[in-house]
Amino acid sequence: MSDQVDVSQLPRRRATSADAAAARSARLFVSRYRTQLEAWHRGLATLRARTLRNDLTLVRVEASRLLAQIIEERQQLADDVRAAPEMIRSNSLVRDINRAMSRLESEVRHLSGR
Repeated sequence: MSDQVDVSQLPRRRATSADAAAARSARLFVSRYRTQLEAWHRGLATLRARTLRNDLTLVRVEASRLLAQIIEERQQLADDVRAAPEMIRSNSLVRDINRAMSRLESEVRHLSGR
C-alpha cells in the first residue's frame, strides 16, 4: 500500500471570496497603525496619570512630542490610503483607524495646551 495521497480525490477548497480577501488586505494595511495607536494610548494614559500628580509642564512637553508623532502618522496614513487599491480605501477598518487616530490627536492636543 502506498503512503501517497491522490490529490484529485481530495475535496476542493472553496475559492476565497473577494470580500474576505479585501478584509484580509485591509487588516494587513492597518496593522502598523493599530500597533502604533496602542502605544500612543499607553502614552496618553501615562500623561493623564501625570496630570494627577500636577506634573503639568512635563505633561505639556511630552504631549506636544506625542502630538507631533500622531500628526505625522495621520499624514502618512492619508498618503498610504490614497495610494492603496479601492478595496482597501473603502474598507471600514481604514475609516475606523483614521477616526481613532483623530480622536487620540484631539485628546493629546488638549493635554499639550495647543
